[in-house]
Amino acid sequence: MGNNDLTKKGVPDIHESIELHKKTIMDDINSTLRITVKDKTYITKLVDWPGEKLIFAAPLDKLDWVLFEREKIVKISFVTKVAIFSANVQILNHYRKNEVLYYGGVLVSPLIKQQQRQYFRLDVLIEVAYKVLPKDTEDYQIDELPSVKATSVNISMGGMCLVSPSQLHKGDKVFMNFNFGNTPMELFGEVLFPGEKTASGNYSHRLRFYNVNNSMKNLLNKLIFEKQRMLMSKNKESLT
Repeated sequence: MGNNDLTKKGVPDIHESIELHKKTIMDDINSTLRITVKDKTYITKLVDWPGEKLIFAAPLDKLDWVLFEREKIVKISFVTKVAIFSANVQILNHYRKNEVLYYGGVLVSPLIKQQQRQYFRLDVLIEVAYKVLPKDTEDYQIDELPSVKATSVNISMGGMCLVSPSQLHKGDKVFMNFNFGNTPMELFGEVLFPGEKTASGNYSHRLRFYNVNNSMKNLLNKLIFEKQRMLMSKNKESLT
């Protein structure tokens, strides 16, 4: 019936949509929230979802918390490794804990499954060295650019989630090299959203790969599914 979830009456009601999708969202530890207000999108994390009330960290705009008025309705997209779910959320309250601002809210429209992930994402930690490519000139040597150490927390044929001590911004392009298992790889990536500050003080970024030839795509696909099979095998062994 396509990507959207429909019942015989049309779109499922709010409670039904929560029952249908809440577990998928909460089970993905790397999921993020995109909050859209007046054509501007902010990135943050869902903290908890007791009952029908959800709790999320206030997003940052530069160095300031983004402030939402009580009873304000915002559009939120729940971005997971398998799909993206969208709904309208009404802000109920806010509070501070450990110097972090949090919001409580409730859905005022059903969760709608907007799209399936194009590529399977593998949750795996990989040490990455990256270099930010200059924007204002093409006259540079990659070898001469400063390198930053970071960690990828998941990877797919289309991109990765990169956690870095430095914040990158939407549109930044980077050159990355890392070892996937015993295989050295060099890839170019583009930052899709501004880096989101994590509890550890680092920044989490979603990157898409570009300028990837078919042989590299095939190799990446092979390595991802080999790693997935190995992890699944280890999980089965631990249960026996």
